[in-house]
Amino acid sequence: MKDEELLIKPSLGRLVLSYLVTLFLLLCCSSLFAQQKWFSVEIRQEAKVKLPDSYYVLGSLLLVNNAVRQPDGFGHQNKVNDKSTDGTTVVLSDAPRQVLFGIEEKLYEQGETKEISILDVSQNKQGSFYRQMPLSQPVVDSLCRHYGVEALLVLNHLVVYDYNELFLTDGNMVGNVLEAYSTAQWSLMFPTPKSDGIKRPVAEKTYRFSVADTLYWSAEKRTAEEAVEALPDRQEALLYLAHDLGERTATYIVPQWVKEERYLYQTKDGSLDAGIDFFAHQQWRKAIDEWYSKFSTARDSQTAAYAAADIAVACEMMQDKKEAVKWLDEAEKYLLKMSTADSRQQIVNLRYYKRKLMF
Repeated sequence: MKDEELLIKPSLGRLVLSYLVTLFLLLCCSSLFAQQKWFSVEIRQEAKVKLPDSYYVLGSLLLVNNAVRQPDGFGHQNKVNDKSTDGTTVVLSDAPRQVLFGIEEKLYEQGETKEISILDVSQNKQGSFYRQMPLSQPVVDSLCRHYGVEALLVLNHLVVYDYNELFLTDGNMVGNVLEAYSTAQWSLMFPTPKSDGIKRPVAEKTYRFSVADTLYWSAEKRTAEEAVEALPDRQEALLYLAHDLGERTATYIVPQWVKEERYLYQTKDGSLDAGIDFFAHQQWRKAIDEWYSKFSTARDSQTAAYAAADIAVACEMMQDKKEAVKWLDEAEKYLLKMSTADSRQQIVNLRYYKRKLMF
């Protein structure tokens, strides 16, 4: 297999906002399957937890601890050689604070521009770990005024479960496993109109959501003592999980850029190369027009299928996913006429690409 680099020259116009295309197309040749050029593209995926639009234009935010600390003996399970043991206690009084630190650090790392403050002392005074007590609207208004913020992101409940097992392996070694699971209940709360001096057309409603996280540690040593020492201290591990849960929350509420690969098809006679050249210069419309001319005049199913598939990629670059899916369906229709091992493989590839576009 031989790779050839083809420089993509940036266009003078503004790039499509949801896509950042890398500067190289790589030519991948194969004697068995279709000849393709591949490139990487960064795609802006919507947030997994879609908060109200007003959140994304906030200038300031207060992260609030409203969780009651988890009882030291709650949620910790142990097993040694298939026998359960009891009595483990882990102090997790600092866990809510670690969650707040984690979300703050990750938001700034992701380029967050709003001012973020933390109120790490729990505002929940009722004292029951098993029952949530949301902040009242007067308390929300008071906190927003006192800290000079436009909204509160409130941690209402944090639960950490963990399971530790020490066991003999088939190789007469000692295995040690620690698996931890955490879940956090959040609410995004806004002050009543004008209570903070900020003009709002209507009062914002409280938005509630939850985020879960799991981490796993394992070791295999010659003795039980070595296996125990190989894993992190249990309290440190669970506090690390709490911090990681905060980071995960930040990635869930903010759209993320993810890198993916895309492919452009070529034919042996080079009939699609002119469109690829336009594509390399980010001239999506000219590339589509060139490929469409080859599609509409194609004398064989392969050229028509490959031209249609390339048009689909250019449509995606123009943020027209509906049109891209349409051209993928068109490409599949022509591939089905070929009945070759290569065409069957390309159908699988294009269906996978289609699912990504429709997700």
